[in-house]
Amino acid sequence: MVKPKHIGELDNGLRECRGKVTRSSSAAAHKTITAVESIVAGVVARLPFGAGNRLLVALSGGPDSVTTLHALQRIGGRAGFQLAAAHLNHGIRGPESDRDERFVRELCGRLGIELVVERAHGLKPVNLEERARELRYKFLNRTADVLKAQFIVLGHHQDDQAETVLLRLLRGAGVAGMAAMAELGPGRLMRPLLSLDRVAILAYLAAIGADYVVDSSNFELKALRNRVRAELLPQLARDYSPGIARRLAELASEMREANSFIEAEACRSLEPRLIPAIGMSHNTSWRMDVRGFKSINRALARATLREFIRRCIGDLRRIERVHIDAMYHVATGENPSATVVLPRGWRFRRQYDTVMLEYYPMPIRSSAALAAGGDEISEIRLMPGTNLLSASGFALTLRAIAAQEPCFPAAPWHPPNKFEAYFDASEAPVLTVRRVRAGNRIQPLGLCGSRKIHDVFVDYKIAATSRSSWPLVVSDNKVVWIPGLVRSRIALVTSMSKEVMHLRADPLPDDLKL
Repeated sequence: MVKPKHIGELDNGLRECRGKVTRSSSAAAHKTITAVESIVAGVVARLPFGAGNRLLVALSGGPDSVTTLHALQRIGGRAGFQLAAAHLNHGIRGPESDRDERFVRELCGRLGIELVVERAHGLKPVNLEERARELRYKFLNRTADVLKAQFIVLGHHQDDQAETVLLRLLRGAGVAGMAAMAELGPGRLMRPLLSLDRVAILAYLAAIGADYVVDSSNFELKALRNRVRAELLPQLARDYSPGIARRLAELASEMREANSFIEAEACRSLEPRLIPAIGMSHNTSWRMDVRGFKSINRALARATLREFIRRCIGDLRRIERVHIDAMYHVATGENPSATVVLPRGWRFRRQYDTVMLEYYPMPIRSSAALAAGGDEISEIRLMPGTNLLSASGFALTLRAIAAQEPCFPAAPWHPPNKFEAYFDASEAPVLTVRRVRAGNRIQPLGLCGSRKIHDVFVDYKIAATSRSSWPLVVSDNKVVWIPGLVRSRIALVTSMSKEVMHLRADPLPDDLKL
């Protein structure tokens, strides 16, 4: 195995760590080169494009991406495709990140390969790894669009696959999760090294005499993947099963075949159940009819729910087995209004014979803040659609409508229902919601002057324990509505109103309250 050596200095004194390789003997080198490039060429041959098309290599400068670039560059002439590379400098590792950028610029310049480099800024420590990954894929997709590249080539290999399978096993993944990564897909992603292990990759670099850089963060054991790579996999190979990385990769391959069949059946199961979201608020994508859902095979039902999420949201990121299990119980259970909270602001809700996915990205405050008894609730802007206020126990639904007679008479008009309110959009273009603050007052409709919000709560016999979380609708720092209680005289709809904002407050079911 090729070991990294220090072979240079950076301007700031940090030693530059590269993998310095020595060429193998001619016969062995030729055999290694032929084997690796044949595997890469075989994956390329399966791509659904013709001569003159372009591949974009995600080039970090590490051994995997450098192998990918060299192999594709060497077979490109006979395979008939063009090659480009993309490098995102996250800046996370300081001078080492800049070293990587210099290395890939030098490499692509020497090989005559077009390179696009971008620098990321402002990455925060919170969810750093996930955020960096998201930025990287957005950058790669954006660059592929600009360069008109048909596929994005990643350097994942067999050992990466084994690590992924173990990580997902530890997380409790199902068949789809255990399928891990594919050589082709999803979308335009391509992984031509997936059947090669790390030893073969380093042997190839030695055979062609190519350098690479080493990411020092790969040796930091605080990251779970790094611990799996450095500790768990070697121990399993040493003490339990030599060659386990290959076996785990084979397991992933079998799981992909099984999952491909299951997904096809799930699509057939879902199609007749889908109900388009006509007339629904923007945060609801589709509904699904669940009548008879309990009678279908449980594995197929779970796969159908996964496909429902994919169809509505676009992907299954952070959706795990526990979420699918909970969704299945909601879809087949006796509670006609049960709800499951999903990652990334989504909720899966039952409504009698249908289920739906709804997007609620911004609760008024967190359960942690409630538990801590915090005094401040952030003021949030009400957006068109349904705004969930878990702490307050309400959902506020906002929609814009045109003010046309006879809907709105000439006199200032308001609905008789105290859980609905209409506002002249020209006088209240932005509506926000927050909790009561000391000294807050409202100008009640039908009365002169103003009243303290505290006195309004007393008049309506609102329990002291509920007052601190009762939502107040505000415009320009003035309270314009206390849902269910009092409407103010501000921003009333008149015959001169051109656009109207309709706001409705609905009490939340218990399982959605914090």
